[in-house]
Amino acid sequence: MNNNDSVYRILKYTAVALIISSLLVYFYNSVWLRVQDPYMSEYDRASRDFKDGFYENALEHFNLALKAVPDAEGSLRGKADALSLLGKHYEALEVYDALIKENPQEGGYYANRGIIYDRLGEYEA
Repeated sequence: MNNNDSVYRILKYTAVALIISSLLVYFYNSVWLRVQDPYMSEYDRASRDFKDGFYENALEHFNLALKAVPDAEGSLRGKADALSLLGKHYEALEVYDALIKENPQEGGYYANRGIIYDRLGEYEA
């Protein structure tokens, strides 16, 4: 066996070890930690359902996420958006009002609330 074969073998095993360790880190970060954190598990599921247009399922999982972390802004926003798209505008307005109370500087909440008022035909403040 010459010197080039030894170098090749070392490089090959190093590459395999790096690939395996990268896969383990990916699995740990993307799967294991999510399973250990009920909020993130439910929030991720709700976000996927929302993106796919399954708003009832998304609403259910946003509510489950909110049981784990009641004041989670992302889940509250998702819940409000899902309610609005399901035609439950007054419930969505309640959630947006709560979000605005906690984050009055967030202009998107005012905009979404305005869209709901427009859908309801309510143009007076």
